[in-house]
Amino acid sequence: MANVQVNGSLELKFNGDRSQVLATIHPPRGAGKAITAGDIAERLKGMGVTYGVRDSAIRDAVHTASETSTATTVVAAQGVLPQDGTDGSVKFLVDIAAISQPIPRHWSGLPDYSSISQQRMVRAGAELAHVVLPHNGTPGKTLSLPIQPIPPKPVKPAPITMGDNVMVSDDKSRVTAKESGAVIYHAEKLSVEPLDLCDAPISGGSFRYSGAVCIKATACNASISAEGFVHANDNISGCHIRARGDVFVNNATGCIIIADGNIYVSGRIENCEITTPLRVIGTPASTIVGGSISAAAGCEAGSAGSPDFVVTEINCGIDGFSSVRLRELEEDLSGAEENVKRIQLVLRPFGNVTTHASLPDDKKQLVQRLQEQMHAQENRIRAIHSEKRLLAIGSRANNNVTMVFKGTVYPAVWLRIGTAATQIESPVAQSVFTRSAGGKSVLATPMQEAA
Repeated sequence: MANVQVNGSLELKFNGDRSQVLATIHPPRGAGKAITAGDIAERLKGMGVTYGVRDSAIRDAVHTASETSTATTVVAAQGVLPQDGTDGSVKFLVDIAAISQPIPRHWSGLPDYSSISQQRMVRAGAELAHVVLPHNGTPGKTLSLPIQPIPPKPVKPAPITMGDNVMVSDDKSRVTAKESGAVIYHAEKLSVEPLDLCDAPISGGSFRYSGAVCIKATACNASISAEGFVHANDNISGCHIRARGDVFVNNATGCIIIADGNIYVSGRIENCEITTPLRVIGTPASTIVGGSISAAAGCEAGSAGSPDFVVTEINCGIDGFSSVRLRELEEDLSGAEENVKRIQLVLRPFGNVTTHASLPDDKKQLVQRLQEQMHAQENRIRAIHSEKRLLAIGSRANNNVTMVFKGTVYPAVWLRIGTAATQIESPVAQSVFTRSAGGKSVLATPMQEAA
């Protein structure tokens, strides 16, 4: 046994991405031959390693194996390691807990923006978030030929995408609100719903909103116009409401309500004049008493009329909206044409190219702004004419709509569907009303009870 001679041995292997070679040096036994630094260098060359050989570390490992007579492992060659980058991130400047809350649902199934908190509300131009863009890492390189790049760990983008009514700075680092309204952050998408919250009671006056509006207190004898929906939580009376979206009302008395969208009623509407190209939709507890309803696409409510024989008109399948909209368009057209004439008059002295070229810079900018305003008004005129043509084409009676009342329809209620009309003479409960086959009257069919 004393004469046993075992030469030292060497194990070399690449790591997973071939950026390192690990050398395990086994010492000799007895008078066997030890592994030398030269042996390792030669083996590395045979493996195709052309750079990154750690000569000093190899010599130290050879010495340690010899001195301790134990196997020693060393990184014999080191390639270029990939340098990981940094993920993108977002610093919100609004209450992230508030803006991430789901919007509650109205009984209609639509979002109930009237119940949102003031913490979500911002003005146009407000900064919403600062974005730190992801920073890509740098690739590494393998040790062996042919040398290949080693990709760094993929970086994640900032957890934000841009929704409606937000804008991003040129350097992509700042997000601001394009419109005043409610901030919504859902599924990593940031958006602003154009919206005003009106908490104080309204008495008289004219109010115009560039988006939607939620009227949380009472409103009396006011004119309210909104480019979005109008949501009236409390009682409204004597108001004129014009919405380019849906209208949500609880109790309304003596109001004129015109909407491009549906009109949702949760309580009682009394002696109101309502016009929509779509539907009036009420809860089973809702009541329509007096006044006139024009809902071209149909009506669904609780009760209509009252035991006191209040005359109530509900007209469906008849386009009462187009005539209203045409009057609005004629007013808009007149205003836009007058604006164009005024701007043309102001621009007339600057119509000559030579004159324009000699103007100081501030006057040139003024002329440019006026020209842009004139072009905007001309585009508006073209849009108005286009909408007028569409209204003329689409204005037809629809005899196939239905009226559904889950409560009672009382005497003195007039129901019209297209060209057919019927005045209720005795109470009718829980019925669906359709146009008769002959086309002259409106017939009631009892609602089917749920199984």
